[in-house]
Amino acid sequence: MSSFRFDFGASDDATGASGAAAVAPAPAPAGVDDVGAAPQRPIIRIAAVPPAAAAGPTRVVEAGGERFDLTVADESQVVEAGVYEGGRELWECAIDLVEWLAAHRAGLRLTGPYGNVLELGCGRGLPGLWCLRRGNDVFFSDYDADVLERYTRCDAARVGGRAFFYGGDWRGLPAALSEGGFGTFDLILSAETAYREDTTHSLVECVAKTLSVSGEALVATKRYYFGCGGGVAALEAEVGRIDRLCCEVVWSAEDGRSNVRDIVRVFWRKGG
Repeated sequence: MSSFRFDFGASDDATGASGAAAVAPAPAPAGVDDVGAAPQRPIIRIAAVPPAAAAGPTRVVEAGGERFDLTVADESQVVEAGVYEGGRELWECAIDLVEWLAAHRAGLRLTGPYGNVLELGCGRGLPGLWCLRRGNDVFFSDYDADVLERYTRCDAARVGGRAFFYGGDWRGLPAALSEGGFGTFDLILSAETAYREDTTHSLVECVAKTLSVSGEALVATKRYYFGCGGGVAALEAEVGRIDRLCCEVVWSAEDGRSNVRDIVRVFWRKGG
């Protein structure tokens, strides 16, 4: 198994001449079938991003009554399983989730230790950036380490605060968090990640291993992903396979013309 370290307290000298953060190999996930099929991606440590790295062209995105400066991405690319999962795009469900967070901020449980917010499949990380701006420490996780390196980290640097990053398959994330000294999370956010049956299965498995007993996960998703097999029904089915894990739809957008969009709350049932 490859070793790694988060280097939370490392000095800025840990970054190379290009301004990129130091990276180390991610550990192979333990106890998972077909481990060889899981690409080995780096853990990315970013405690501070040089100002020049976050000074490229940006575009303003408004969500939740706030303005976010996001690094301008390369042109769109077709999503291809295991190759490119759409991380450079800003998907509409991510904006839905920020709007919901802004409207329900008083009820959010954000009182845990550092790293109490986790965004799974973050891509551009807009919901995580919203939490970062609120003063919460946020752990951003995405399959595509390149997206984290080129976009998410720079956008987080503009917001400020403490952000941590993991690039790689979700199957390796719980072990990496444990080795890095992280516990479970009070709030887990995820948008547009339940779009295939396999991604939905991995998402729920990861939530079950990283959600605190009193925490909640909020998954913003389209109700159907036609031709892909994902959506709310697939999410509910996967949640139902894990003892004491529950879910409920807390918000929906339906205009009769476009795909219905939902936000699903996932939580642990209390008691036996």
